Amino acid sequence: MFITNDSFFGLSTSRQVNMNRYTIEQHLEIIRIYYQSACSVCRTYRALREIFGQRNRPTERSIYRLVEKFGQTGSLVNKSTHVHRRGAQSEVNIAAVSQSVRDDPNPSIPRRSQELGLSQTTTWIILHQDLHLKAYKFQSENLMIIITPAVFINYTYMQALLSEYLLIVQQCRYAELKAVY
Repeated sequence: MFITNDSFFGLSTSRQVNMNRYTIEQHLEIIRIYYQSACSVCRTYRALREIFGQRNRPTERSIYRLVEKFGQTGSLVNKSTHVHRRGAQSEVNIAAVSQSVRDDPNPSIPRRSQELGLSQTTTWIILHQDLHLKAYKFQSENLMIIITPAVFINYTYMQALLSEYLLIVQQCRYAELKAVY
């Protein structure tokens, strides 16, 4: 016997329902009602109003697809999706690139890929996605080592001197242009 109260079905939103939202028990209940209603999708759709409510029941097309899938496979479980296998991004290659970066962080991606015998794309993907390293960008650890308070003060001082120098150059050019005209 199936429980048909709202708490079992857990559908309280008023939007169109996707069949993936239903549990196996709910799928089984839909199939049971379909066969009890003389294999009529329309009658099943009407009968599901009592269980799911006016707005939360599956569409007629969803009921038809569920019954069709059940007839073809004999199962209510969704087919498993193919998982993309990462061939070149194996643990061995990731470890090799990681060790290469630890040994010498300076070589470019083409040079590093040639040394390791990997494609440039694979090396780039491993560096970016697996090791979270970006080329030509200061990494957070390096940034903390390079910028100390003294260096930061010197940097701001140099920036102030540079802005003063540029202001003086602009004033000189303005004076030269004024003298010519």
